[in-house]
Amino acid sequence: MPPLPHTGRPDGKAPIWTVVHVAAHRTEAELVLGRLEAEGIPAVLLDHSPSAYPMMGEVSVLVDRTRVLEALHLLQNPAP
Repeated sequence: MPPLPHTGRPDGKAPIWTVVHVAAHRTEAELVLGRLEAEGIPAVLLDHSPSAYPMMGEVSVLVDRTRVLEALHLLQNPAP
């Protein structure tokens, strides 16, 4: 599993990645990721699928903990 990105926050600290959504399929996770990023919330995917069976397993969407409440609020409201 590759390491999570170590992109800097505005305060100069490394992000502390926190799960905000767990999807059953990668496609769903990518849609959630796209919605977050479209609203300016940096996010990453963490794929728990075994490499032999890529369609099986969960995919988590993570954001920096400073943006968790904002991300959850966005995901709980339908897209316009």
